[in-house]
Amino acid sequence: MRSDRSAGCRRGQVLLAALIAAACCAAFAGYLESSPPFAQPATAVPTARAAGSQLQQGWTAVTAGSFDTDIRPGVAGRITRRLVAEGSLVRKGDPLFEIDPRPFQERLARARAELAMARGQERGQERIEALRAAVEQARLDLQATAVRSPISGMSGLPQARVDDLVNPTSVLTRVSSIDPIRVRFQLGEPDYLRYLDSLHPGASVGRRFGDLQLELAGGETFPHKGHLAATDRQVDLATRSIGVEGLFPNPGNRLRPGQIAKIREQG
Repeated sequence: MRSDRSAGCRRGQVLLAALIAAACCAAFAGYLESSPPFAQPATAVPTARAAGSQLQQGWTAVTAGSFDTDIRPGVAGRITRRLVAEGSLVRKGDPLFEIDPRPFQERLARARAELAMARGQERGQERIEALRAAVEQARLDLQATAVRSPISGMSGLPQARVDDLVNPTSVLTRVSSIDPIRVRFQLGEPDYLRYLDSLHPGASVGRRFGDLQLELAGGETFPHKGHLAATDRQVDLATRSIGVEGLFPNPGNRLRPGQIAKIREQG
């Protein structure tokens, strides 16, 4: 009697295990059918060039000034004039803003009068030298009321306006040098390593990093070739890419900072 019950229990356990296994298989098959296919890692898509030439890769890029500088006044005062419009091309030394010169003109006149009086009264040489230094400083401050561009380039939007009170920490605008112009984009790690290899003398042809070609909006090709000029300090862990900058000659200042373009390598 006991052996019959034991055999029945074993048959029940086997049957239960079989039912559980079948249910698991059905559930796993349903999961496989509903799951999306495994995503392959993204790679740059080669684009065909002219007939008979090699393929080239493309990267989305943004243009930027090759050198940007914030314009700050050398003295504190009230802005009386803005001498250039935003987006204007300026040369090094061109006046951009004027600080009210009248207080500085009065200061210079007083300093000169005090120096003349000291000389007439034959004050000590030390006193005369101090007054001469005060005159020179007043002259430099008056000169600084004309806020000039330290570089040639394109002026940006004003950050201060006429009648604003400003001081040497105030940013009035920004001037960007745009010839040559920079282009910023992300380079995949394999291409970055290839670029490093191309810097070594005797690099094989297959490892050289070619010139850069710029494709503008509407598919127009910029006529001047560029080159890879700088890289960021580290690779982005999420995208396995690194920020790089190319340089393009920009005669006539046709390209401006902030344009979106496509960079292609000419192998």
